Amino acid sequence: MSLKSICHLSTVHTGLDVRIFHKECVSIAQSGQYSVNLIISASKAEVAKAKSFGVRVIRIPAIKNRLARFVVLPIFCLLHSLRTGSRIFHVHDPELLPLALLLSLIGKSVVYDAHEDLRLDILDKYWIAPVFRKPLSLLIGCFENFAASRISHVVCATKSISLNFSKSRTLVLNNYPLPSEYILNPLRSNEKHGFCFVGGITPIRGVQNVCLAFQLLEHPPLFKLAGSISTPELEQNLLSSSNSFLDYFGFVERKQAYEIMYSSLAGFVLYDNLPNHTNAMPNKLFEYMSAGTAIIASDFPLWKDIIANANCGICVNPHDPQQISDAIAFLQNNPQRAVEMGKNGRSAVASSYNWSSEERKLISLYSQL
Repeated sequence: MSLKSICHLSTVHTGLDVRIFHKECVSIAQSGQYSVNLIISASKAEVAKAKSFGVRVIRIPAIKNRLARFVVLPIFCLLHSLRTGSRIFHVHDPELLPLALLLSLIGKSVVYDAHEDLRLDILDKYWIAPVFRKPLSLLIGCFENFAASRISHVVCATKSISLNFSKSRTLVLNNYPLPSEYILNPLRSNEKHGFCFVGGITPIRGVQNVCLAFQLLEHPPLFKLAGSISTPELEQNLLSSSNSFLDYFGFVERKQAYEIMYSSLAGFVLYDNLPNHTNAMPNKLFEYMSAGTAIIASDFPLWKDIIANANCGICVNPHDPQQISDAIAFLQNNPQRAVEMGKNGRSAVASSYNWSSEERKLISLYSQL
């Protein structure tokens, strides 16, 4: 008997995205109940790798111009998606909501995956003139609600995002780590050294303040930085000679990213105090925990609760380099304490914050559809 077909679509994300590919698509493919298609911008190597996981990746062009992407890529997605013969479509970007409505109109089951709080996200967009942000936030938020009410279901990355939608049509699917990425044998304290930030490096993720904090220390430890830097100006600022303690790896694959986190005393999640950050639950927080790495994080109430309950790190004002510096100094001078925090975080992931429970929720949703 042929398997039922599901098609995931994204025009914003690229390659083998963690949430879209590694968590959702691979989980569904490995359940043995569905054949899984993913329409996304990807390299030929990524297409071949996806096939080994049982996921068929259909490539679309990578277009950097936002307006061109909004207009052109949904057309590619529509043409490719209809050829897959799928009954269930799972869209991952707000700009694909018009396509979601069209697919729903022709009788398809459509799931919208809200990775971010769109209304708050627009308020933080530097490329939108400040005077237009609030009106656009309201307008686009209304359209998002309209579209969501006319498709099958909405999947949300956090509970706070789900509050924007009808409770009866919404499922919270948290970005918890994959069981396969747990580190089972933590390093001893004398094998952990330095601090790290791993992930996309943008002005609102606090790395500049982390560097200022290191500069305040008389003998700064190693700061391991891995990820793509978003702008040339930020790259020049971070890689200046005054940051001699910095070891920049550039973009790294997931295996190397975990090795960097695994071997560090602590990792930073010091996002700016912005509306779209305070109620978010970033992947990086749980990835550090799963790697057995202590955390120095922004003192947002939600994050403080998670870190305090797990006893896995220190929360500070992300805009105060002195507080950040004091946290670095404490963990540097108390490496065994940092190792204990790392163990606590990993235990919390193993018992509570893991993808296994989320995977079951997604499979159950598809079976209902």
